[in-house]
Amino acid sequence: MKKAIGSKINLILFGFLLLYSPLNFAQSKGFTIKGKIVGAKNGEKVYVRELNKMQYLDSAEVVNQKFILKGNIAEPTPAWLVYKNEYTKIQLENLPITFEAPTKYWLTKSRTFGGREQGFRNKLNVVEFPFHEIYEKGRDSLNNKLFSSPMHQADIVKRLNEKSEINQSKYVAFGKANPNSFLGLDILYRNRKTIGKPEMAELLKKMSPKIRNSSTGKTLALFVATELIKVGQDFFDFTANTINNQPFTLSSLKGQYIYLTFWESGCGPCRLENRLFAKEMNRIAGQLQIVSFSLDPVLKNWKEASNLDGIAWHNVSDLKGNDSPIKIKYDVQGIPHSFLIDKVGKIIKIFSGYSIKMVDELLTLVK
Repeated sequence: MKKAIGSKINLILFGFLLLYSPLNFAQSKGFTIKGKIVGAKNGEKVYVRELNKMQYLDSAEVVNQKFILKGNIAEPTPAWLVYKNEYTKIQLENLPITFEAPTKYWLTKSRTFGGREQGFRNKLNVVEFPFHEIYEKGRDSLNNKLFSSPMHQADIVKRLNEKSEINQSKYVAFGKANPNSFLGLDILYRNRKTIGKPEMAELLKKMSPKIRNSSTGKTLALFVATELIKVGQDFFDFTANTINNQPFTLSSLKGQYIYLTFWESGCGPCRLENRLFAKEMNRIAGQLQIVSFSLDPVLKNWKEASNLDGIAWHNVSDLKGNDSPIKIKYDVQGIPHSFLIDKVGKIIKIFSGYSIKMVDELLTLVK
């Protein structure tokens, strides 16, 4: 199951949930990142990747250990700077940004300056530094197989996950302490379910109109104000477009069992579920209707993943990504997140994550 930033470490694939919300703000000339990587070779590539949309905004080649990245964003937003196997998180704003790092250990050794939001990020980096140090050492041990036995390996994983849980609490506390920033807003949104509605309502009051009226701020307010779907309730009806830009309304399938699942192209477990359904479609046909709701905000990414996975069932989206009000109404935080709806329109089961036995379980439930 794909989880929010700061959640437990997945040793096979590090997944990152990513949430985007556009807002036009005064700065319009774009960002410029002037960086230096001490020891980097000419021709090596550096990338800036927006976290919420999971899109590369620019790339550059290193020349004499230096690089320049440029672009324009709709609002201050979290991003990665990526070089080879290294990355670090920054807060992008449409202004000049400076960066310097060695070729390794970017989480603890890199330095970024520029803008109010990066100032908040630098304060968070100080809070998270002890965990980042442990994480980088643990990553080296696991990647380079510097463990003496499977038991030793398991102990490293256990200690990393324990430290990750502690770091997560500090990360959320930082968001609560700094709600009047885009970084704080991002943290609160990613952890809205564990924070809860009453406390979130109070945190919203502490935000400036600029923060509160951003798309993420409005979506967070919708989360606080909306009664969320639960087992036993009627499904929440919606209309969205198919991948071929045709309108689709969920209630058009009423009278049949429906499996509604939320996914996106960058979610590994979601893609496994898609391929499982494609493989088992002969067994599924006639038993229930599958509706895959994509949280991809970019049509190209949605189409490419759908084609690769062989989706031949109801495939819809509002292309609002993680700001989708449909996603919020269905209380989707991690993906895949799915709902089995009976013939009269009641939610009879909610699923979180991927299971290789999902088709067997569904066919048992709809008999």
